[in-house]
Amino acid sequence: MKAEALLEFEEHLKAGRPLTVEECLALLSELWRLKTALAGKNMGMSYWRDSYTQAKSDLDRVTDENRRLNEEMSHFAAVIALPRCELESRWSNCAVRRLKNVNDDAMIEEEAPKLLSWEP
Repeated sequence: MKAEALLEFEEHLKAGRPLTVEECLALLSELWRLKTALAGKNMGMSYWRDSYTQAKSDLDRVTDENRRLNEEMSHFAAVIALPRCELESRWSNCAVRRLKNVNDDAMIEEEAPKLLSWEP
């Protein structure tokens, strides 16, 4: 419904003239249209609030995981000085493999049975 028609209805009511049945039906239709539009907007806002909450929890989870991985990498760097790959400007894959091999070798040595008493 156009704003002009609504203003005309308002003028009729201020002048003390009653509205016709068609005008009343038009007003009711407009009220229902506005109510439906408002309900749709509220549903949209609810969706975006829920999406924001989910995205915020995902961001917090990923931030915590990133912090944990940074701490783990710092620990590994402190245990074994990992060489940096100057070409890639990051920790090299060979250094990570070397660290894994050192850890695997340590596990094998711990699990090996000692056959003689003078073996370390």
